[in-house]
Amino acid sequence: MGPPHLVAMSIAALARPRTWVPSIDIAIPVFNEERDLAPAVRRLYAHLHGGDFPFSARITIADNASTDGTAAQALRLSPSSLTSGWCGSTEKEKGVRWLLRG
Repeated sequence: MGPPHLVAMSIAALARPRTWVPSIDIAIPVFNEERDLAPAVRRLYAHLHGGDFPFSARITIADNASTDGTAAQALRLSPSSLTSGWCGSTEKEKGVRWLLRG
């Protein structure tokens, strides 16, 4: 059997059909993806919110110490409805490690 809080959520969901919707968090680790980041996030967002995907979803961009304009591109995407956030670091591997600890 799973952790008590998950079991409680499952039982509550059974008691109230269609009140609880599973959700997923998608982390996109990036390094020097300035040119490709926005189109990739837009394609992913369209897939997740196009009507056929059965779960709610959040997208977070994890910058891995990019040296190009990736961080600026991610920050432009973050306040939009496309992503739920951005995390980054000036040290290689730190952005992804921070996200995994989250």
